[in-house]
Amino acid sequence: MRPFLFYLLLSLAFFSSHAQTMFAPPGSEWYHHMSDGVFHSYYAGDTAISGIACRKVIRNASVKEPLAGMGLHVEDLPTIYVYNNSDTVFVYNTIFSRFTPLYVFNVNDGDIVHLPMLADDIGMNVFSYADSQFSFRVDSVRMKLYDTTMLKTVYTHVLGNPDSVYTYNYAPFADTFGAYAEKLGALYIGIMPFGYPAAIPLTESSQLADTLRCYADPMLSVHLVSGNCGLPTEQVAGASINGAIRIFPNPATNMITVAGLVQKAMVEVFSADGRVVYRAAAASNNVYIPVSSLQSGAYVLRIMQNGIPSEYRNVCVAH
Repeated sequence: MRPFLFYLLLSLAFFSSHAQTMFAPPGSEWYHHMSDGVFHSYYAGDTAISGIACRKVIRNASVKEPLAGMGLHVEDLPTIYVYNNSDTVFVYNTIFSRFTPLYVFNVNDGDIVHLPMLADDIGMNVFSYADSQFSFRVDSVRMKLYDTTMLKTVYTHVLGNPDSVYTYNYAPFADTFGAYAEKLGALYIGIMPFGYPAAIPLTESSQLADTLRCYADPMLSVHLVSGNCGLPTEQVAGASINGAIRIFPNPATNMITVAGLVQKAMVEVFSADGRVVYRAAAASNNVYIPVSSLQSGAYVLRIMQNGIPSEYRNVCVAH
């Protein structure tokens, strides 16, 4: 197919036969590699910027012991704000003070895409122009299996001189292939594109998010590493992996019991449309969830325990 250009602005609408599912829905979270630990990103609520409804994603750093005990400090990555239409994910661009495209899915092999330049996760660049773009070529678009789920994935290659001041890509280096997928976002560099070799004041306390380890939301769980997604502590490392959590009865009429938890666990109940309809903290090893006031139907439990990746369980309420 002959390449063509996409010039994307906030007001541009797309029409595609493929419907992009919600990016960063309630209950979603990511785990990315970092050199001394893991970056944990998660949905933190709905908000609005300049009248545009969006979702807030907080990104925290978790440092491996004994490095944290030795005083190593790692900066948390900046909070980002995103929303999506049927085929494009938008992010609030702090340089231009407006939402700009982040991931575009209505593309084909050979297309050339021009996107407004984004701020780096660390530091701030001094731009020569009031508005700029970064460009990439779409090498291929295909469905790819991640763990047990097939997701539409766009493989890209950065355009421009890799030795220039501003070269951006969805991969750590300008000469490697970058990819982004539905729900998951970028696969190799955290959620945001990486600017290389833009002048960024790196310090020993700064690290960049790296390869995606795991993603989960109430309807999807993708593990790209064996074992834990995050960095569990010694006390709780095997609690959920060993299958200790029990949920009964299922279906339930009046009460659901979640048993086998560690202390300080939190359980959230999501409805089929992604709303949190109940939330409870575990005072002991059990949580009791009243469901008599809930409508009959399917729900998802999100079980969060200290140092353990969140687990999701399907339950049914039947009156």
